[in-house]
Amino acid sequence: KEFWTDLAPEALMQACDLLPSEQKFDAVIVDEGQDFHDLWWTSLDSIFRDPNNKACYYVFYDPKQNLYVEHPSLPGELGQPYELPVNCRNTVRIAAHCASLVGYDNQVRDGAPIGDEPEVVHARSLKDAFSEAGKRVRNLCMPNLGGLKMHQVAVLAPGFTEDKWPAHFQTIPLTKSFEQWRKDECVLIASWSRFKGLEADAIIIVETPTRNNDIRENANRYVARSRAKHLLTVIQTESA
Repeated sequence: KEFWTDLAPEALMQACDLLPSEQKFDAVIVDEGQDFHDLWWTSLDSIFRDPNNKACYYVFYDPKQNLYVEHPSLPGELGQPYELPVNCRNTVRIAAHCASLVGYDNQVRDGAPIGDEPEVVHARSLKDAFSEAGKRVRNLCMPNLGGLKMHQVAVLAPGFTEDKWPAHFQTIPLTKSFEQWRKDECVLIASWSRFKGLEADAIIIVETPTRNNDIRENANRYVARSRAKHLLTVIQTESA
């Protein structure tokens, strides 16, 4: 943790001190700003060609997706935020489901499809959960059933269960490689933290029992479930 919070931004500043100004930037766009530590913001000054004239400096920031920083903050120099309240990714029903997890008013774009209700099912064990996930992936991807391409489907599971992830669901191969997934060679299996910022038409999530029901746990659920554009299934296990 110390490496990412302290050592990495210090290394960035030291490296940028060695660069001539022509190799630095006039424009900087930051995504996932809610996950930035204080020193990260400070270190970004060093990548600007002129830190005192940041004419093009944009930060995208969603406090509902805060996974890593307990009290996220933004540089005051950015000024008043411009809110983007309309959900342009999910169906109406998935958007409403995700909004209920973190307690905010749901707004979707005009003409967004209503879609199917997100489905929450239960499994006794992690093994049973992956067995159920396999059935659903096959139903989604088989040509005579769901007919989806493999790059349209992803399975998300807690990172600490990675050693128990299957390599395939019978005839449907799985991969941890985003490149293989994008090439439509396999269905992706990943932790939701690795999948953060991405999306798929159909998402199947394996959830293990949570240690508590605090804000951070709800943020994890929100991040994972909001990746689904059209179809969402959550398989909750009784044990890890």
